[in-house]
Amino acid sequence: MKLGLIGEKLGHSLSPEIHEYLLMKQKLSGTYELLETPKEQIDQVIPRMIQNNFLGLNVTIPYKEILLPFVEADADVRKIGALNTLKQTDGKVYAYNTDYIGIMYMFERAGAAMKGADVTLLGAGGAAKAAVYAFFQAGADTVTAAVRNPQKAETLLERFPKLRICSLDELPGGDILFNTTPVGMHGTARASVTGAEFIRRYRIAADMVYNPLETEFLRLAKEEGLQIISGLSMLVGQAIRSEEIWFDSKIEQSFGEEIIKFLEKRF
Repeated sequence: MKLGLIGEKLGHSLSPEIHEYLLMKQKLSGTYELLETPKEQIDQVIPRMIQNNFLGLNVTIPYKEILLPFVEADADVRKIGALNTLKQTDGKVYAYNTDYIGIMYMFERAGAAMKGADVTLLGAGGAAKAAVYAFFQAGADTVTAAVRNPQKAETLLERFPKLRICSLDELPGGDILFNTTPVGMHGTARASVTGAEFIRRYRIAADMVYNPLETEFLRLAKEEGLQIISGLSMLVGQAIRSEEIWFDSKIEQSFGEEIIKFLEKRF
């Protein structure tokens, strides 16, 4: 059983440990490989997946949107405009998005209500698309995407007409501030998309970045007295859903808690 992760740079990934654990708990044999792929080879991903008999692949930065023309997308992917999970069936490759499931999982686990919330997202990329979809699915009151150049968010607005757009120096305040950009991840650990003067306008700060566990953005939020939510639980939540898709199974929620607690000790 061959599984893997496609991305441009994957040295920091915890995905192999998560999926190897899930395989073990399900009593399944298989491997999970990191498949660093340069952009000029992206058109070869799907043929190689079929040729090398991979059952499933996860997809990360910067290929969640680039791979769309090469696959059969499900309804969620078509609505979101980004994928993160591929499954090969009978020589065809189908695309799914489990990121939005992971986002719902991270907020539910933290006891942070998405329904009725006023939410601001930092960023408007592929990850932000999944976040917008998740919050609207969960019944958020308002969702605003804050970006450096509001014009670059026009395609996101076309996909989600109820979405609001603002610049990074106009954050409106509300319940949840969610960083969907890679800023603050390992290698840029002392960076934050926004500062304390804007962060303090919210009650909850969440970060899609999971390495480091407490990013500079979350550190600033904690200093301001906000509830903080790390991206680690989102990573685990989306991984669990990916495995359920690959193996047509239902995974016990307790497995996710076990993995999170194990990985938290690593940081």
